[in-house]
Amino acid sequence: MKQIFTTFFLGFSLFAFGQNFVDFEELTLAQDTFWDGSDLSASGFETYGLFFPTYYNAEFSYFDGGFGYSNVTDSITSGYGNLFASKAGSGANNSEKYAVAYGSGYIKPSVINGWPISNMTFYINNGTYAYNSMRDGDAFAKKFGGETGNDPDYFYVTFKGFINGNQKSSTIQHYLADFRFQDNSLDFIQRDWVEIDLSALGDADSVTFEFSSSDIGDFGINTPLQFCLDNITFATYINGFAENQKSSQFSVFPNPSNGLINLDLPSKEDGRIEVLDAIGRVVFSKSNVNEIEQINLEKLSNGVYFVRLTTPLNIYTNKFILSK
Repeated sequence: MKQIFTTFFLGFSLFAFGQNFVDFEELTLAQDTFWDGSDLSASGFETYGLFFPTYYNAEFSYFDGGFGYSNVTDSITSGYGNLFASKAGSGANNSEKYAVAYGSGYIKPSVINGWPISNMTFYINNGTYAYNSMRDGDAFAKKFGGETGNDPDYFYVTFKGFINGNQKSSTIQHYLADFRFQDNSLDFIQRDWVEIDLSALGDADSVTFEFSSSDIGDFGINTPLQFCLDNITFATYINGFAENQKSSQFSVFPNPSNGLINLDLPSKEDGRIEVLDAIGRVVFSKSNVNEIEQINLEKLSNGVYFVRLTTPLNIYTNKFILSK
């Protein structure tokens, strides 16, 4: 992962900007496998500042949407049983791992203090399941173009940005298949990784996706609602804290610190302390904290960090500088 940070200090205000890169390669997988939440270990996964929700139906034992991640290489086998394969047989630029989106879902910053993301780009591709279904048809979905090849079929995904629950005015559409051309030689089903730019969405605290298709039945879209995702870049900035947080309820000292910091915490509230770096990764955590707490962060690199105390009733946040 590559990170570039620029930080400006004006009095006691803070503006931090980071350019981030997510390629999923740090996620642990055995060879030619995937993670879909079936181990019930989490309701999603985090990687380098982003959170991806995962919806797994434990009652009926199937992946019900959101995101999983994969290194499956099967670009041949058709059907739902091959849901976690990229049609390219790899990640973008022949990398090993990638994410798989299905049904509906969203991407958001992995920290809960509302830092927006912006200038997002990523690579997208069809999964083997969706690609083969559109190419050949199956028990649920039609062959795109029909028997003559002239049916004006299409399949696209729309990305929307939200901030504070309000949808941004711009949306981004990406066609994963398009058979609407008068010249049938231009018809296509995407099988290679393509980069798309979502910067027109502006700043957002979540990015959602939804599908549209010409093949619609009694129960909605028949085309498999699937795409693969890799090599995400995005910018983050921090300018204060979200309204649901309290930054003045505990102190961090000394600040700046050489690595040993003291926390004067609110009394009578059991909680969990987390220290986050400038892109939202948790670099230290401790439960059952005391009213006066001392933690050693000497192993961390110099920079700006945030301390988050989560209690049953409140979330408290403060910031400090590590300078050794």
